[in-house]
Amino acid sequence: MTFRNWMGPVRAISLLALAYLAHCTEPLIVEMYGMDGVESINAFDLFDESLAKDVDVQRKGFLEASFFEEQDVVLFLDRYGDGRAYATLIPYLNRLNRTWESDEESGTTASLLILLRDSDASVEAWRKIALDMPEDTKARRVSEEVLAYRIFQMHFQRAFYDSFLGLKQTKAPEEERIPRDLPVEMQGPFPVLSEKNWKPMSEWYVPSRFAEKDATWNYNPHWRSRMPDLEEAESRLGPLPAALPVRRFLEPSDYIGFGPPPESTGELDPVTAEELDDYARFRSGPRTIISVAGRPLLVRIQYGRIPIYIMAGSEPFLNWHMARSENRSFLTFLLYAVSERNASEPLKVTYIQRGLAPAEQMASQERSLVFLFFEEPWGIILGLFILILFVFIWARFPHDRTPLQAQESGSRRFSEHFEALGSRMVRSRQRTKGLAPLIRYKKKESIDKVFPELEQKIKLKEETILSRVRKLWE
Repeated sequence: MTFRNWMGPVRAISLLALAYLAHCTEPLIVEMYGMDGVESINAFDLFDESLAKDVDVQRKGFLEASFFEEQDVVLFLDRYGDGRAYATLIPYLNRLNRTWESDEESGTTASLLILLRDSDASVEAWRKIALDMPEDTKARRVSEEVLAYRIFQMHFQRAFYDSFLGLKQTKAPEEERIPRDLPVEMQGPFPVLSEKNWKPMSEWYVPSRFAEKDATWNYNPHWRSRMPDLEEAESRLGPLPAALPVRRFLEPSDYIGFGPPPESTGELDPVTAEELDDYARFRSGPRTIISVAGRPLLVRIQYGRIPIYIMAGSEPFLNWHMARSENRSFLTFLLYAVSERNASEPLKVTYIQRGLAPAEQMASQERSLVFLFFEEPWGIILGLFILILFVFIWARFPHDRTPLQAQESGSRRFSEHFEALGSRMVRSRQRTKGLAPLIRYKKKESIDKVFPELEQKIKLKEETILSRVRKLWE
């Protein structure tokens, strides 16, 4: 029975994709997000390589105050979309600004550039695969089915970030509703393909709705920026992309995130109250630096002495898009656009690879054994080790009573065991010859010397045989 006949007229597209990939020696494309080194279209291998092309890059795990004083840009790429990565950012920036307020010197510091996690490039990749297949072929149909499922899946991707620094991440308006023409529908909890009258791809896929944004992007530089306009940028770096494949934008939000909302009632603890006061004192209003279709993509916030740039989406820096030279030029352009220090070339960038937390705080936590429980995969390894150690100690720990009742010592003489053994052996065939191994073991003599009657074929009584064997052990 074939897969098509088994599923009937309505097939779950998730099973279809798995069945299609299972018949291949390896998947047509690798789609894992953020995992470098596996040639995934949704990883950042080319992003990491391109960073060091035109700028001086140092890679660090966490934040240090010296980065803002010695570097031009502090870059953080959020691969995981984890809002907890920003939990300590505002308090840490507050401490830095309070420290600098006591200094007599004033001036600019390094810019903090945050690239938020966006959606992936799977939709555009499967669209290209489908268009490369000959029409009216099985390969074209399977590619279209996977593409339809990827578009449907895009509307149920991860939740957005909690708002912080007065901004929140939102979807593009084209993604607010699932297109009516999409040949995918819900049957219970599972999405399935609409098999009847499968329509041409051009009728249910409109590129401008999904992965590609054909709208041009606008650059409105800050007056301190080292990249004054796009004309100079292209003369220095080469052609830049005409459109950016982004589906996330930024909007103002009243809630600052990672602390009680400003409108919360009740008394606040002194530390939280101080952080809220510092936040209101250091933060200025956001300013749009790059916009797409009139919506903010890159926003600048002046936080005390630190200029913070937040980009709503990082999809332009996935491997799928970074394969184009203009997108690699856009990365270099972005670093120069957010740099506000009049430093010498090349641009000095610190790439934070683990989290926006103070390095001294993380060093203190990592000295604790408890920290390992929350680190993958060390938490699992440590947990299993402790479990095995506990079972081992418990097995050897003295209990209230023995697992098995101890047997009492017997009262029989040791020689009686051999008499019983000999009695059993003589009852077998060739009974006297069966004693030969026992006689050789004790006296190193042949059985004929102990029983000369064997040659004369004289039958011996059992009592006689047992008495001669007993004498060998007495």
